[in-house]
Amino acid sequence: MYKHAYVPYGKDLHCEELKLALNDIFTMVVKLAPIVNSQRNESFNSTVGSKNPKIRFYGWSESNDFRVAYAMAQTNVGYGYICRKLNSLGIEPGTNCEAYVDGMKRKRDGDNTRKIFLKFKKRRNEIHTKRIHDRNGDSCALNQSAVYKAWFDQGFDAHDALEDVKALHRILFSKLLNLSEKDLIKHCQAIPFDEAYQDNLYLNQRHQFVQTLDTKLHGTISKGMVQNRQQWLELREFTKSV
Repeated sequence: MYKHAYVPYGKDLHCEELKLALNDIFTMVVKLAPIVNSQRNESFNSTVGSKNPKIRFYGWSESNDFRVAYAMAQTNVGYGYICRKLNSLGIEPGTNCEAYVDGMKRKRDGDNTRKIFLKFKKRRNEIHTKRIHDRNGDSCALNQSAVYKAWFDQGFDAHDALEDVKALHRILFSKLLNLSEKDLIKHCQAIPFDEAYQDNLYLNQRHQFVQTLDTKLHGTISKGMVQNRQQWLELREFTKSV
């Protein structure tokens, strides 16, 4: 028979005041419980990052409050906040804006509906377990540079389009990957020969153009640095004389 260890005489505690106090506590816990799950926080942080990306935003910080407010509006009411804000300012959203908002709303609803099914969750777990591992057995990051480094113990210039394509070609057709023709047909989309030829021409021209800019940019930057230093020396001599 169960008996309380830290209650007088081992008997249950019961009274109306205790019940009301516990109800107040559990009401507060119910409100704060969703905060424990970091998934909502990460989703909101991702939305804020899309409005104010740290690596691509070069403006002043005065607009930071407005960008965070946009992220909060998108999280709470969805993409419809754009049209609602324009209407409140007396601006007609227009057909293109309304079509964009409707399309993003359908995409968001479709993603939410798709992710609640068990089939999607199983497939997500399968993809997470099929990570690429390096020679030490540790899982490597899922990007082209990390995979190339783990398999071939070499690096490549990811900013060079031609080197990027060469590295991708080596990864796809390496014996370590062992892709069959069935896998390539299933996961790749065939393109016409003319388009592939034009892509190769563009990559070659871009590579040649970037190579010609190497010395020009270096010379221009060096010349500017010399001029700035010369002006700084002249200014220092002038201040000493004064």
